[in-house]
Amino acid sequence: MKAGKTPVVHRFPQAVVERGLVLERTEGELIAARLGDRRAAILRHHGLLTVGRSVEKAAWWFITMDRACQMQLLADAAGKPRIMTEEEVTLAHRQFGNANMARHNFNLLADLVVEEEPDVLG
Repeated sequence: MKAGKTPVVHRFPQAVVERGLVLERTEGELIAARLGDRRAAILRHHGLLTVGRSVEKAAWWFITMDRACQMQLLADAAGKPRIMTEEEVTLAHRQFGNANMARHNFNLLADLVVEEEPDVLG
């Protein structure tokens, strides 16, 4: 994201991390320190990183972050996006930003994948 750019999607706080591939433990520790208590990071020139207390939660935060990035790009391409108000941000976070919602949404998506591709886990 360009410096000074305001995101149109405020689902969860993220860090922008200058580090790249993790080849040594110290690199991972630096990324973890920068991530802090956030759920997601944008690894400059590498992509997204998400964390959670379970694989399901981390996967759902990744899917959500990826979708948020797509929405940001579409909004930027369409012209001047309308920025969410603080009230809208708070409401969206309360509705969509909790761990139970992440687990529930991931399980719904996983069930759809298994239904459409029964051999995916085999």
